[in-house]
Amino acid sequence: MFTGDGKRLSPEASILKEADLVIGIGLRVAELLSPKPFGVPTLLLDVARDAAADALATDLVLADGELFEQVLATLASGKWGAEQIAEAKAALSAKLLDGGWLPAACFNILNQLPQNHMLVLDTGSFCTIGEHVWNASRGRPFLASSNSRYMGTAIPTAIGASIANRETPVICVVGDGGMRMYPAELKLAVKEQLPICIILMTDGLYGSVACVPQAFQVNPRAVEIDQPTWFDSVAGMGCAAAIVENESEFDDAVRSWDQQQPLFLESPFDPGRYAGMTSDLR
Repeated sequence: MFTGDGKRLSPEASILKEADLVIGIGLRVAELLSPKPFGVPTLLLDVARDAAADALATDLVLADGELFEQVLATLASGKWGAEQIAEAKAALSAKLLDGGWLPAACFNILNQLPQNHMLVLDTGSFCTIGEHVWNASRGRPFLASSNSRYMGTAIPTAIGASIANRETPVICVVGDGGMRMYPAELKLAVKEQLPICIILMTDGLYGSVACVPQAFQVNPRAVEIDQPTWFDSVAGMGCAAAIVENESEFDDAVRSWDQQQPLFLESPFDPGRYAGMTSDLR
């Protein structure tokens, strides 16, 4: 995960200090929160020169398919910093998991599930954690509105992905804001008996707004959510549902899911600790 905005705990913060060369494959400025030069020779593999070449002070842009293959073959011949990446990710995980009952603990448990799953993330503070902690692979795909940050897309995205491929169970994570956008779509998941586990990570606030330093005093009513629970509403749609309030309950719930029908898990967190969990990450 690289955004250009990573703070001291992010893998990018330590790994880029060791880089002798940066290669961007189809890289776009819109994919970076803060595009800026890397400070080392930079090569872009792309079909066309766009704003990224200038914003990153690129030394060379290759648009030739055969050259692409040569560069990729060279990269495939080595491991290129695998140890440094593993160390950076381990340090990040250790720090995040030291926080106790927070989203990082949930994603760590999801990583340990024996089956392959698809992860679909909505946008919010939990998304920043999930993007860094989830172990994505060909068998464990990742879908999100990471670039657009469009809140609420996770539930309809998860339903579409599950209809397209019912063989891979889908884990869909939403926050307080995203849950309010398309909750009625869960009726479709129930009707079609889709293998989707919807996890609501709630702190009772619009967390990604509440944790941003404000230049003026904000009325608490602007960021507080009255009655944030969705448990009764989702259960009323005929969806199996549970409230999980610690790691043990969360672990038991996801492992007991039969992956044959939808499951809704509501995971409440302490607002104060939730607000600070990304402070050294992004």
